[in-house]
Amino acid sequence: MQNQYSKLIDNLNAFIKKHYYNQLIRGLLYTFAIILFFFLAFDIAEYFFYFNKGWRIFVTTLYITISLLSFSYFIAIPLLRLLGIISGITHEKAAVIIGKHFPEINDKLLNTLQLYHLKTNEQNFNIELLNASIEQKALKLSPFRFKLAIDFSLNRKYIKFVIPPLMVLIILLISAPSVIINSTKRLINFDSTFVPDAPFKFVLLNKNLKVEENKDFMIRLRIDGKTVPEELQINIDGFEYLMQKENNTEFSFMLKHVKKNKLFYFVGDKYFSQNYELNLLHSPVITKIKIIAEFPKYLHKASEIFDNVSDISVPEGTSFKWNINTSDVSSIDIIVNKKTHQVLSQKSAGNYMFLANKIRNNVEYQLIPKNSEINYFDTLDYYIAVIKDEFPRIKIDEQKDSIYENIRYFKGFIRDDYGFSNLFFNAKFKNLRNQDTSVNIRISIDNNQQSQEFFYYFDVNRLNYLPGSSIEYSFVVHDNDGINGPKRSSSEIQIISTKTKDQQIEESDKREEETQKSISSNMKQAKDLTNKLEKISSKLKGQKTLSWQDKQEIKEAVNKYEKLQKEIEEDINKNKLDNLRDKESLKLDEDIMKKKEELDKLFDELITPEMKQLIEEMKKMLENNAEKEKVQNALDKFKMDSEYLKDQLERDLEIMKQLKLDQQLQQSIDKIEEIQKKQEDLANKSDSKSTNNAKNKLFQDSLNKEFDKFKEMMKEVRDNNSELENPNKLENTEVKENDISKEMGKSSDNLSKGNSKSASQKQKSASDKMKDLESQLKDIQASMESESNSEDMQNLKNILQNFIEISFNQEALMYEVNRTSSQDPKFPKFVDNQKRISNDIEMVADSLTKLAKRNPSISPFISKEIAKVNTYSNKTFLALKELNTIGPTSKNQFNSAVLDQQYIMTSVNNLSLMLNEVLDDMQKQQNKKSGKGACKKPKPGSGNGSKSMRQMQEDLQKQMEEMKSKLDKQGKKGENDGKGNASGEKMSEEFAKMAAQQEAIRKKLQEYKEKLGKEGRGEEAKEMGKLGKEMEKNETDLVNKILTAESLKRQKEILTRLLESEKSDFERDEKEERESKSGKDKNNGNKNAIIKYKERPSEDLELLKSIPPNLKPFYRNMVENFFNN
Repeated sequence: MQNQYSKLIDNLNAFIKKHYYNQLIRGLLYTFAIILFFFLAFDIAEYFFYFNKGWRIFVTTLYITISLLSFSYFIAIPLLRLLGIISGITHEKAAVIIGKHFPEINDKLLNTLQLYHLKTNEQNFNIELLNASIEQKALKLSPFRFKLAIDFSLNRKYIKFVIPPLMVLIILLISAPSVIINSTKRLINFDSTFVPDAPFKFVLLNKNLKVEENKDFMIRLRIDGKTVPEELQINIDGFEYLMQKENNTEFSFMLKHVKKNKLFYFVGDKYFSQNYELNLLHSPVITKIKIIAEFPKYLHKASEIFDNVSDISVPEGTSFKWNINTSDVSSIDIIVNKKTHQVLSQKSAGNYMFLANKIRNNVEYQLIPKNSEINYFDTLDYYIAVIKDEFPRIKIDEQKDSIYENIRYFKGFIRDDYGFSNLFFNAKFKNLRNQDTSVNIRISIDNNQQSQEFFYYFDVNRLNYLPGSSIEYSFVVHDNDGINGPKRSSSEIQIISTKTKDQQIEESDKREEETQKSISSNMKQAKDLTNKLEKISSKLKGQKTLSWQDKQEIKEAVNKYEKLQKEIEEDINKNKLDNLRDKESLKLDEDIMKKKEELDKLFDELITPEMKQLIEEMKKMLENNAEKEKVQNALDKFKMDSEYLKDQLERDLEIMKQLKLDQQLQQSIDKIEEIQKKQEDLANKSDSKSTNNAKNKLFQDSLNKEFDKFKEMMKEVRDNNSELENPNKLENTEVKENDISKEMGKSSDNLSKGNSKSASQKQKSASDKMKDLESQLKDIQASMESESNSEDMQNLKNILQNFIEISFNQEALMYEVNRTSSQDPKFPKFVDNQKRISNDIEMVADSLTKLAKRNPSISPFISKEIAKVNTYSNKTFLALKELNTIGPTSKNQFNSAVLDQQYIMTSVNNLSLMLNEVLDDMQKQQNKKSGKGACKKPKPGSGNGSKSMRQMQEDLQKQMEEMKSKLDKQGKKGENDGKGNASGEKMSEEFAKMAAQQEAIRKKLQEYKEKLGKEGRGEEAKEMGKLGKEMEKNETDLVNKILTAESLKRQKEILTRLLESEKSDFERDEKEERESKSGKDKNNGNKNAIIKYKERPSEDLELLKSIPPNLKPFYRNMVENFFNN
């Protein structure tokens, strides 16, 4: 079927192809007939009407358009369809044409095509049936040759359209060929002018059609012939003008001021003459001058083109190239500085070029164009101004550092006409060997930017200069002159006069003395203000309302307090600046600078935001006439803050004095070390044969003066030490100092006598004694620091222990007061106990205050907490005393006393926690200085002198089982709900002990977990984390005095998992030991010392037993850390 249908389609395509061949033959006949017809029509019309230029353009364009349209429609389109470039008739349309030609086919072919399309587009028909039907129909149509429907012979009838115009063309070409030939020529050359044959002749009488520029020219004409037109016109450049008739046959026309060539012809009685041209005689003219300036390479500037510019300005060293366009010029002369040169190479007609090398100076030149037609010439004057490369300019603004006197900040401005090559900062000074030295520091700039700012920072201390010498410095800038070489300009030379070490120390001492005086003054003001506030507060207690005078007194006190704060802040800022100056100029020891920084922190914490806020609140209270009670409370806070400021200023001043003493001692050590080296060098010089006794004598006298200065420094150290509240133990070195002075004096005397050997012996003796003195001073320095740190640590431990005891005592007393009536006979005892606690607090607070004056690591916040403790302690004592003597006036009065006791506990707990952290830091610092190694973290089964975690957990389990047994026997409250809730002080102490032990085990487990993580044993570390959470649950139960069967079960599980972990570690260690080729001893440090350091005194353990469990959430970590340390 498919084969029959394909044959049918091929037969149909053959028909379509022949159809287009037929159209193409017919189109050729149509096109030829149309083109030939319009060709004859336009030629004949042009011949009779003699079209002008406009009509010829129109006719020619129309003819071309008709020809193209005919060709496109009758030939191009059928051809494109035949080639398949554009779509043609469809098979269906072709079937209709075929059906009309073959009646027996009719619409059978169309039906077959539609049936095939139906098969391909529809899905619901029986495909086999359709295929059979198509095959049957295609088979029936197969005998027909469709292309026979096209008969080429039918195109003969269209030849009749071609034969008539073709016959006409042949006849005209034979009989009157000019009609076709001349007309066709004129139509093809439609833009040319054609003159019809006239009955007369135009005779131009001018023999020379040339005129000089801007001159008049008379055109003369004569008419020869039988007839002469009455009027003649002249057409000049497309415009017609009437000519002047001179006689019957001659005419004329005057052209005024001719500036260009003129095209003209004559017109008479519609006849035209030929075209003529009046040629202008041009003077030799330079129409365009293009000067190309090639600038020197160092300018990084692109070439510049000057068009028709007579005067130009260019940088020195510029090269030139002239391109000169001319009109009617045969040659050009150039006169440079009155010397004539023949130009120039001619590149092409009217175009000349001239080259000039680098021009260094101004140039005057003239260009003289010439030609052969005109005998006189114009001279053109030109001028080149050469711009010399100027010197660079520099301006410097200098600013001294507000803190460091040897630091300078510079803002510079440099300018140059073309750019820079470099910028240097130059400094000249004497080095430590007293030799002249200079440094040249290159400063980064943008060399191509003509004007720019730069900034530079200069620190004199970076130079190894001789202290006390002068340093000269300046900035030098160089331009980038590539012709004459870089030129330089310098800023004004400035001088810095440096100070000697002694001068710097003297200035530092003076600044610190001023600061100390100011702090002392502020301290006195704070004390006076505290007294005044106390008087105002006492006065207000006896009044119900505030009078106007009271408000004025309070306002005055508040203003004084605000002013005091500002003065203190000024002192703080000044001290910071002084410390920065000292750090830079004196090169202080790192430990001293660290202590100064800690002191700065203490100063920063003096004035808190709460203090400033309190001032604003008090001002608002006075403005708004607040109640007397609110003002009274605010005054109490003012008094506390004022007293706190006084104490802190006193403390900070004492620390400052101690730091000053440390600094002076270090400076003294540095001074004696410096003198000793100089003395030793001088001794060696004095011992040489070529020594100069006079010069050595002068140097020895100088050393004697320096040593006298050292003795004054040591005297100042001793005096300042005696002024401290707790003076340091300083050995007296005056005897050694005097011995050294005597040796140095004898050395000077021997040098005066010319005895250099004896002088050298005395100098060496003095040098050796100086070494001994230096060593002694260093020992004193180390001893001071060591004894001070050890003493501070021990005092801090004692204070911390006392605070913990106070907390326990206060809690026990609060517990008793809370459950006892004020009418109870035991109540007076509570008052006495509170008084005793208050006294203890005051004693411990005094100890802590003294310690804070020695150690800056104790923050002001601790001192503030001490003030709170004292305040609440006194309030509590007075409240209990009033309850005991007068009795409660309200329930709130009793609750307030208990609340104050709670405040005491909270503040004491806070103090204990913070002091423990301070102690930790001090111990870490001490260990760091001593260089001792820390012991390694133990494994679950490792001992290191103490019980393992597993053993500690076993002991804890036994204690918990014993406690559970006691609870079951006693049948205390809580048994009914299945929980062993303990009560009573004894039970609380035991629960507290167990909770602390559980926490200690959990912390060791946490350390072990971290160690496992570092070793890459992630799974084991994860297991230890889960075990720690189980311990934390037990710890929470013990804190809350809960002991159940579930707690004991959890405890057994913890112990089992610890045993498994211990076994796993043991097996791992055994395996590593077997696999090891050779055992290596590990350096664990001094184990005995570590164990001794970690031992806990028995009294500490007894104290742990007395910790009430309800305090555990506050500072249980603090207690454990304290005893571990």
